[in-house]
Amino acid sequence: MRQRIITAVFFVIAVIGGVFGGPLPLFLLVTA
Repeated sequence: MRQRIITAVFFVIAVIGGVFGGPLPLFLLVTA
């Protein structure tokens, strides 16, 4: 159940990264 939430969060971050195309999503992924 928890893995599903993590996958959803990762997907959202990936989409945001595709939209903004900046290092911000990568920074959030590292600090998370």
